[in-house]
Amino acid sequence: MKKLAVTIVALLLIAFALTLFAGCEKSHGIRVYEGDDLTENAKISASDNNDDAGKLVDGKSKKWSSKKQGAYIDITFAEKTAFNTIVLREPSDSVYKFTILIKGDDGEYEEIYTQDRIDKYRMCAIEDAVSDGIRIVFDEFDGKVQIEEIEVFNIKNMQQQFVRQGYFPYSAGEAAARKNDADFISSLNVITDIILYGTSATTEGEVVGDREKIKADIDAIKEITGGRVKTHLEVSIAFVPGDFNGTNKAIVKFSKEKLDVYLKNLKDFVEYVGADGVDYDWEYPQLPHEWDAYDKILIGTKKAIGGRQLSVALWPYGVGLSKEAKACIDKVNAMAYDQFDERGNHSSIYECGLWAIDYFVGKGFAKSQILLGLPFYGRTTDERSYWPNYTEEYGKFGNFEKDHKYSDSEGEHISDVYLSGYAEIRDKTALAIAMDISGIMIWHFGTGLDYSYEYSLIRAVEESAVQRLATP
Repeated sequence: MKKLAVTIVALLLIAFALTLFAGCEKSHGIRVYEGDDLTENAKISASDNNDDAGKLVDGKSKKWSSKKQGAYIDITFAEKTAFNTIVLREPSDSVYKFTILIKGDDGEYEEIYTQDRIDKYRMCAIEDAVSDGIRIVFDEFDGKVQIEEIEVFNIKNMQQQFVRQGYFPYSAGEAAARKNDADFISSLNVITDIILYGTSATTEGEVVGDREKIKADIDAIKEITGGRVKTHLEVSIAFVPGDFNGTNKAIVKFSKEKLDVYLKNLKDFVEYVGADGVDYDWEYPQLPHEWDAYDKILIGTKKAIGGRQLSVALWPYGVGLSKEAKACIDKVNAMAYDQFDERGNHSSIYECGLWAIDYFVGKGFAKSQILLGLPFYGRTTDERSYWPNYTEEYGKFGNFEKDHKYSDSEGEHISDVYLSGYAEIRDKTALAIAMDISGIMIWHFGTGLDYSYEYSLIRAVEESAVQRLATP
């Protein structure tokens, strides 16, 4: 049996790798945003290989490249032009630092943005700018830098109803206790939906949770926001915590024997506390009969809760839900994090941005269902089970901390840390808006620093929303 289990896991990993490779090929080269590309009326030149840079606009050249650290590309407009978005594509992932500068009235260039990677596709969300010149400097890269496309946009007044859904994973009563907390109130002003913890199912189909405290939380949120923010219950169905296979077996059994009892109890619970929806986060079905069990739970839940929202957290791989189950889901919280790449980055700008969105579209979900998950925490590049919080040390543009010291049950460790910092969260939010998906999901409120901090991650979400949406 052990050999069989190992074989199954190996096959799943191979399937995931093949899916990832296919997804990258599919996503690479698609047009994310169909607005006017301002480079079509601009001149592009470079510090070297100038002829190739000039052809990036007209499509006659597949790429511009340079082996000189600090090489740059200039975009020159005929007149001063308003813009807030610069898109870069590279065929590989060679860049380790690049900087965007804009030309001032005195002809000098001023730095406005810097990041540590392009990673095949990057939408750079900058502050509103008006200039006749942009310079992109490739400060550090491995071997040579290659750029195959540059686009410049001024993305404004997007009309979609953009959801900002955030998890609030505290014990019941915490939201009500923070009713007068200025930072909590300010954060609620940024989001549209909040998912509250404190509710779980038992193997016998009971729904457990402190009804009075949860109701008090929901009432407090409605009072603070005038009913604008919708509240949802995250219902835990992980019956055997810490035992992956045991949990999956228990949930399959539950779906066969206790689902009807559970759904009746869930309906009563939701109606009593006044929740606007239910959220599930089962991590993670693998085998077909496990996905069949999830189908039954989701379809049954949607019927039980009526017109309320049903959301489900899913990783961007291996999704095996049926067409009927997908149709009953209102929102998919795409867990675009904890996906370590070759740099040890658990939530990279490409695989956990453009590629993740494209994956769910390819799986048959409508854009109106997809929420791009934004992690407000980091992971160590040694891939241990350690989740460091975002701190002020990252500043406006940082995503990386060198030689982070931490300890766990196995002792002391030193590892680098990657996270999506302020600028990258702003970029990912802008990407979600440009791709016209339903919105973003935040995991979670307790890790991204309070709203009062200038570069808190919730502020990054707010900045992109206010800048780009007609009605943020």
